Amino acid sequence: MSDRSAHRCPRARVGFTAIEMVVVLGIIMLLASMSLPGLLGALRKGRISDAASSIMNASSIATGLARSGQASPMRYGVVVVVDDGLPSYVAVTYGLDATRATILTDGGAPAKPVCRIPFNRNVVVFDGNVPMTSNKGWQYQSRTGFPIQTGSPMVPTNIGAVPDAPFSVRSLDDQVRVGIAIYSIGVANAQEF
Repeated sequence: MSDRSAHRCPRARVGFTAIEMVVVLGIIMLLASMSLPGLLGALRKGRISDAASSIMNASSIATGLARSGQASPMRYGVVVVVDDGLPSYVAVTYGLDATRATILTDGGAPAKPVCRIPFNRNVVVFDGNVPMTSNKGWQYQSRTGFPIQTGSPMVPTNIGAVPDAPFSVRSLDDQVRVGIAIYSIGVANAQEF
């Protein structure tokens, strides 16, 4: 044996062993499984908040347009459209009704809605304690911006403000609920219940 082979320096270890990798992956999986329920709850709450904000934004746009408009039989309004199999959405309307047929468009070709905000598929719109199966719409009086029910006389009314039967958006599992009220003076409010 030569002197060179007897005095070799041990090689520096490079990389991880299989056991070290398994331990690290196990810790990562444990942390991920602990944080997943909180993350899913936050996502669910965010979807419902977005839907409620969308309704309030459309309401604010329609109120502003109505207050700046001239008196006429045509009025600005809001419609919440519920389609089977498609995501629901909220849109600003202009016409004699607040319906899907009177959604306000930009007048271009093809016509595009001025304000049409879709909801996430995991959002359910309720009218009272029953999921909506038909569209819900209301309008705003010209100049005052006070809300009125579609097809009703020009009397300001609260929309969804009844405490035991609010107009609301909810998660599919009904764990997150936000009630929406449009008061007779034109102010919109959303609150968890």
